[in-house]
Amino acid sequence: MTDLSWHNQTKEEIFKELETSERGLTQKQSQIRLQKTGKNIILKTHQLRPLKILLEQFNSFLIYILIIAAAVSFLIGHNLDGTVISVILVLNAVIGFTQQYKAEKSVENLKKILVPKSKVIREGRMIEISSEELVPGDILVLAAGDKINADCRVIEAENLQSNEAILTGESMPIDKISEKISSKAELTKRINMLFTGTQIVRGQAKAVVVLTGMETEFGKIASKLQEIEPQKTPMQKRLNTFSKQAGIIILAVVVIIMFLGVMKEFGTLDMFLTAVALAVSAIPEGLPAVLTISFAVSSIAMSKANIIIRRLPAVESLGSVTVICSDKTGTITEEKMEVQSIFSNNSFFNKSGKSLYLKDKKVNIHEERELYLLLKTSILCNNARFEFSSDGNYELLGDPTEQSLLSNSLDIGLNKKNLIEKEPSVKKLEFDSKRKLMSIARDNGQDIILYTKGAPENVLQISKSE
Repeated sequence: MTDLSWHNQTKEEIFKELETSERGLTQKQSQIRLQKTGKNIILKTHQLRPLKILLEQFNSFLIYILIIAAAVSFLIGHNLDGTVISVILVLNAVIGFTQQYKAEKSVENLKKILVPKSKVIREGRMIEISSEELVPGDILVLAAGDKINADCRVIEAENLQSNEAILTGESMPIDKISEKISSKAELTKRINMLFTGTQIVRGQAKAVVVLTGMETEFGKIASKLQEIEPQKTPMQKRLNTFSKQAGIIILAVVVIIMFLGVMKEFGTLDMFLTAVALAVSAIPEGLPAVLTISFAVSSIAMSKANIIIRRLPAVESLGSVTVICSDKTGTITEEKMEVQSIFSNNSFFNKSGKSLYLKDKKVNIHEERELYLLLKTSILCNNARFEFSSDGNYELLGDPTEQSLLSNSLDIGLNKKNLIEKEPSVKKLEFDSKRKLMSIARDNGQDIILYTKGAPENVLQISKSE
């Protein structure tokens, strides 16, 4: 099922091709297809292998030199030197292995915890399943805030928008439709398709799964990325260069000393042992341990800020960054918006922290009727939602603009869930793009009109309808 023209087919043609319907697949069909296509997961070439992690700690030119130096020291009877170098090698490996193994294990545990779910229609009933069990032909039921876990063709859409920044780099929400489009449409123009890894930010939809796992657009990108060999960090490159240069210089000195000693008629064996002893003493055996310990300390400091460092040298790479370049879409930012000021009843109210101020005076929203109605409308006519986490904070889901309005209301003490329970009769009307009208709510017979002036100020205006 690798056909690339799903966007150019009607709903009926897709149902016929995938042998499905509005009622979805049967459990028997889904099991057969799951065995055929495999789980809906992105396969990884990288696996957690402790032995490989341990051996990687010795993959350095300087470490090779130290291993040779330790072996030579024991051979010529310098057991103390050999023991010291060996202890340093073991210490370096243990610290590096412990830190990297913990980081890799943390990443694995996070993946186990964050198992995505999907709502599908099977045998005419809507059920929630693990996204790993999605197969071509499944009918997905989607709403604002839902993450897309397979490539899908939209078959029903109501004010549907999705955020495809992770796939295309475009940070603005994309309007989606259910009608078929030209077969020549590029990926970014396939507005009747939903792709793995993207998210619904507005509206509702039904979509039929057409591709899963590594056959999705996201899976293809992941497959290509896994073919890329990891690059050495600037520190690793400099350390390897230093090690090679030091090795060449030490070897040259050994040869010169042996040659001069033999010319002065000293014993060949004595001169060899003397030269080797000098060579071993010249090797900076403490350097790898010092670097590893420094990286470990930095990694621990970053872990306190909830940042997992999988490989210790990456700390140095991050520290070497002097300039970060990004395109105008700003997709490497948090993609969050904030309400900064509100215009209501011919007055500007500025927000500072979690409070509103009129000039320098803190405002009680319950004493400002027009302001209160505006704020209430901004969340009652809002598809974004929030959920409280165990640490007392809340997570927002939905369109960035609507998230900012919802966050603003929570900051100043208006809870959307409580308002909906108190005023179930609030009537929500459609979005009017021509008048730039965001939404309308009817409150006790009075129409409250909410306008938005756009980012980044997010100035809101309230007025009575004519």
